[in-house]
Amino acid sequence: DVHIASLAFIVTGLLYRFAHEQLEARLPKWTHFPQTLRDRMAVEMACIPVRLGLIVFTLPSVLAAFSPAAANWSAADTRNALVACALMTGAYLFDLIIYREDMLSVLHHMMGPALLVWTRTCFSSFTAADALVSRSLMMFVFFGAATGGIAATSGVFLLRVGKKYLARRRLYGCFALCVACLTVTTVLSCYVNVLYFLHTWDEAFAYFGWFAPLPVLWESFECYLQWRWLLRFYELE
Repeated sequence: DVHIASLAFIVTGLLYRFAHEQLEARLPKWTHFPQTLRDRMAVEMACIPVRLGLIVFTLPSVLAAFSPAAANWSAADTRNALVACALMTGAYLFDLIIYREDMLSVLHHMMGPALLVWTRTCFSSFTAADALVSRSLMMFVFFGAATGGIAATSGVFLLRVGKKYLARRRLYGCFALCVACLTVTTVLSCYVNVLYFLHTWDEAFAYFGWFAPLPVLWESFECYLQWRWLLRFYELE
């Protein structure tokens, strides 16, 4: 996992520099934006390739979430879960060194390294026993960090930068599309995970015992962070 996370960190750093150069070369008056905004937009764009990789590695777990683990979980599924968490960890660690105005967003991005540690220490037996929690975590990664992250990044870029360059009609259309995509991913992320825990509650309680509410509370907090970010877009006039 360390070499995958390290590679993701390095690649994100290189893409960050490339994004800076391309934005400065292609967008007039790019240097007139505040430095913190330029850094934030560049790192968000640099994380997009990793987010696309997360879709590839997490989609199988999402599609098979409600199928019996004994028959539909293999060592490859555990490997994919660990690779996804390692990719997210590397990219998010680089993201965390770039200034953010919102401390809850910093906490939100610390989930990546936390998920890697959790899956590595508790759910990496490479057997069907990994499926219980790994599937739930992969659904959050798929709907939150991957698809939702791309929609949120696009929306923020349009809001902070695109409005200076796009015609109003086109800007509104693109922004509405981003918000619609983010709404769908946020609703699915929370709704599917609730259904999943209801579906596997007996198994989860047998595994965690009386500590079963802890992962539920953690994921509920993650749901709150996702909805908080989404509702920010709906507050805009």
